Amino acid sequence: MITRKLKIILIVLAIFPVSNIFAQSISDLKLIAENSEVIKENGQTYYVINLLLDNKSKSKIKYFSWSCSWQWLYFTNNENIKVKTPMCDKNIPIIITILPGKSIRKKIKLFFDKKSTQRERIKIGFHYIDANNKTMYDFLDRNVDVDNIIWSNEIVLQIKNDT
Repeated sequence: MITRKLKIILIVLAIFPVSNIFAQSISDLKLIAENSEVIKENGQTYYVINLLLDNKSKSKIKYFSWSCSWQWLYFTNNENIKVKTPMCDKNIPIIITILPGKSIRKKIKLFFDKKSTQRERIKIGFHYIDANNKTMYDFLDRNVDVDNIIWSNEIVLQIKNDT
């Protein structure tokens, strides 16, 4: 026989699934950027940036991404500096999980949309779409919710003369 307390617990669990009891906060993720190298490909200069997306929470964090063009989730705070995205034959939505206290490493390539002759101080933004609280439709909508952007530390791009 089910007791009254057990009934209440079952009702609460049905209304609030366990995955959402430990609600993720955007503040639980930290994005760390550091310069790596400057390379040339097909006449274009790229600034390779190492990124570390670090889960500071005590629970796993899940977010939506893409199987090939995951770079679409990253951008800069300077509209003249773009993130290079690859050509993809197959690109499907996926869910990435970062375990508590763990991190994911990525490398992105930045390039200048217009010529620049100065040092540029920039931050990298990551569009975080919580897979526990958003639907695949929210992810596919591709509208950037400014409340869901994680900004990196500031880095400096040293401009090469041939950029």
